[in-house]
Amino acid sequence: MIDVRHVIDRRMLVAAAVLAIVVVLAILAPWFSTGDPLIQGDVVATRFLAPFTTDPAGQFHLLGTDRFGRDVWTRLLYGRSEERRVGKACRSPWSPYH
Repeated sequence: MIDVRHVIDRRMLVAAAVLAIVVVLAILAPWFSTGDPLIQGDVVATRFLAPFTTDPAGQFHLLGTDRFGRDVWTRLLYGRSEERRVGKACRSPWSPYH
């Protein structure tokens, strides 16, 4: 018989925990994000802001902003959510890939 202590590795548990956190954040994206992932404010004032900064309007950007002034954290969370929807659609009974 295989000893269970040797099968379950700490690295596997850490990876499973990180994966679980990403899935939970993707499901609860509207509650953990700061707004709409597609909204663009004042592009000149909010483009390429560094992480952990606030823009002139006072909105906090955890991971900064991209070249169009969109919040990277919000786009990351909503991107994971969209990725889940696409994955579910590919596994539907009508999909040729199931």
